[in-house]
Amino acid sequence: RDLLGAPGLVLGPVALPGLAEIPLVGQALFHQPLLTYAALALAPGRPEYLVARGHARYFMDRHAAALADYDQALAAGDAQAAVHSMRGLCLAALLRPEEALSAYDQAVALAPGNAEPLIRRGRLLGGLGRPLDMCRDFASACGLGQCRPLESARKEGSCPAAP
Repeated sequence: RDLLGAPGLVLGPVALPGLAEIPLVGQALFHQPLLTYAALALAPGRPEYLVARGHARYFMDRHAAALADYDQALAAGDAQAAVHSMRGLCLAALLRPEEALSAYDQAVALAPGNAEPLIRRGRLLGGLGRPLDMCRDFASACGLGQCRPLESARKEGSCPAAP
């Protein structure tokens, strides 16, 4: 078994761990999975490699495995807002909304000028029945130039129209 817990594929003299589990569509969308897995085999504790593998696993709908990679990357010192934001996506997919909110809070605190964690947190808040908080996050994201979620919520009647 390889680093992903799945059988590896061997091409010639080089073992490429994890390739067997990546569907062809995933290979096309995530263009460097082989390099990521090979890099992790050589340097298993490197946070940037753990994050890259987490991304691959997330897009393969392996949310628990992706979350484990993001947690390992954080433990290894990679405290980027994007890692916390991706943790939020994983936690939401795993039906752990309060933990997802906490992850998004950390992402927003680390990168207050980044609209994406605000949008993700806003969507989660809306799903949790907190429309005022959702609208607040969408308005903040709009202030950063990302107005589509706020505009959509206004069209749906979820957020009040602009004064």
